[in-house]
Amino acid sequence: MVSNNYSKQHVLDNAATISFPTSVLDYLQGYLGVPHGGFPEPFRTTALKGAPTISGRPGRDMEAMDFAQIKDDLTESYGSWISSSDVMSYAMYPDVFKEYATHFNTYGDISKLSSDMVFKPLELGKEYVYDRAPGQSEDGKTRCVF
Repeated sequence: MVSNNYSKQHVLDNAATISFPTSVLDYLQGYLGVPHGGFPEPFRTTALKGAPTISGRPGRDMEAMDFAQIKDDLTESYGSWISSSDVMSYAMYPDVFKEYATHFNTYGDISKLSSDMVFKPLELGKEYVYDRAPGQSEDGKTRCVF
């Protein structure tokens, strides 16, 4: 809505033709629970375009997960850095976690880099500083960009 500058009324009037993100469709299908008072109709039905919905508590009918086995599988696929938090992330958002793990294994831990270093092109010859850990910083100069 925001990035396309849509008003609430525009979204309601055009729900059948708007391409909603998967996260919105998951919400409308009930995978995150049901909001107090339910979902707004006919918006929900129109936006879902016939996709199935769930009622009741999400996960009620799910089979139990073997977190130890999931950790073993993730460790085999991505490496020994997999933590219990990673297992929980995978359990809730498997596709997002797989994308993250692949990125982590390709580029390393970029969580210490500033947003400028990640989202803006690095400038040749510019010196950059980032914090490795509390009280420890690292600096370097860009010599080439691939």
